[in-house]
Amino acid sequence: MNPFSPELAERIQRHLTDLPNQFGAWPVRLPTKKLNALPLHGNQIYLWALRPDGVVLCLDHESASLPVWEESDPLTLYAVLVQGAQKYPELQELVPPRPLGVRQCEPCSGTGVTGGAETASGCMRCRGLGWHVMLRPIDEWIERIDRGDQLTLWLGNRELIAGRLAGFYVVKAGDAYWSNPTNTSSAAGARHHLRERLASFQTGKHVNATWRENVAETDDPFESTEYTLVSHEMGSGGSCMVEFTRRPDGEYDRTTTLNNDWDLIGSEPTIQTERLSETEARAELENQMRRRGFPAVVKRA
Repeated sequence: MNPFSPELAERIQRHLTDLPNQFGAWPVRLPTKKLNALPLHGNQIYLWALRPDGVVLCLDHESASLPVWEESDPLTLYAVLVQGAQKYPELQELVPPRPLGVRQCEPCSGTGVTGGAETASGCMRCRGLGWHVMLRPIDEWIERIDRGDQLTLWLGNRELIAGRLAGFYVVKAGDAYWSNPTNTSSAAGARHHLRERLASFQTGKHVNATWRENVAETDDPFESTEYTLVSHEMGSGGSCMVEFTRRPDGEYDRTTTLNNDWDLIGSEPTIQTERLSETEARAELENQMRRRGFPAVVKRA
């Protein structure tokens, strides 16, 4: 949001004082009395209001507990302030630059409402905001994932990590884990299901997408003879590191290094190495990913 002046704060407070107080104006009175905030925009679920100190709040007026939080999504802040400036022109100075990838909604022409005066309803395309994010380049995302790059998506406080490793498409979203083999007759189905999970972030909200490039420069780092896959975790007995290393004969070494509590007084760590077939190693690595997430790809010494 653009800088907030003391003069504008005073004008917002005056607008709050002048708002109607009759019973029929409940959605207006709610943020006014509870939050001392000026209502700017709302839809069937949420109402956004601006406090005199410049903070935009979002209130869920459909929930019995009426939860409130500070709005931080760039698209929503932009759309709400644009709508608010139509009611209160002095707020135009607060409207931030339009976020990348955002455009005015065509079905509602930026109003957030479709239909005539008697049939007006919230626009389903932009969810009443008047603006939406352009469609995500999911095909480009999948193409990079097929090259071994790892994608992280952020939407508010939600995180999704997607990649291709050990012959699986893998997606982790919070505690949820999904994988599907990429090298079977159902590979097309696996790509379809991967697309569905990436599309779960295909919303009107602003999404941050970042990549971890495939430093092994192979379609699947698991199959690299020059890089090792390394996972870490902490337990009651200390830290643990698990490495999967491809051998020249096509089998794998799984090396587990246990840094036990007594290592703090100078003892050597406990190192265990087990040879696995390729099938066993793929299954063990997937088990590691279920518990710990994606491993790091580290060049061998």
